[in-house]
Amino acid sequence: MRGQAWLIVISVVLVASILGTVYVFFWAPTPQEPVLRFTTTRSEYALGDEVTFVLENNLTNAVCLSSSSPWGVQRKVDDHWETVEIHGETLAIVTIQPDDSHQWSWIAEDHPDRDSYGLAAVEPGEYRVGLWVHESCVDWEPSEVTLFAYFQLVDGGGG
Repeated sequence: MRGQAWLIVISVVLVASILGTVYVFFWAPTPQEPVLRFTTTRSEYALGDEVTFVLENNLTNAVCLSSSSPWGVQRKVDDHWETVEIHGETLAIVTIQPDDSHQWSWIAEDHPDRDSYGLAAVEPGEYRVGLWVHESCVDWEPSEVTLFAYFQLVDGGGG
């Protein structure tokens, strides 16, 4: 009888250990590394819509922007990206603290003088917004990264 009790105890411990290991490897949430998140608020917009894009600072340190609008919009043409809008000309250091966010917007419309500035036409297609961010507000040069947010521009009503 005593031997059976030990066998039951050992079996229960063994099964609990196996179940615990399976849970940890397959179902337990893994801690996420803090990141900068840059997205558009929708995946699809119509011509003429206001395209809104957001930077979320989920890092443990502040990030800096070298302008109040350090972004550009590009449209995919064949296998390369052509610029349709560019900003960043006004120098101003903007700090985004941890767990804070900042948003910008762009009106997705074409202008007849775009070509004279070397900008591609705004028309339906695949687009991306590029944002230039310094991951450190101390070491500017080695810390600059470009983040991209992608969206579709369509003729009809946006999604």
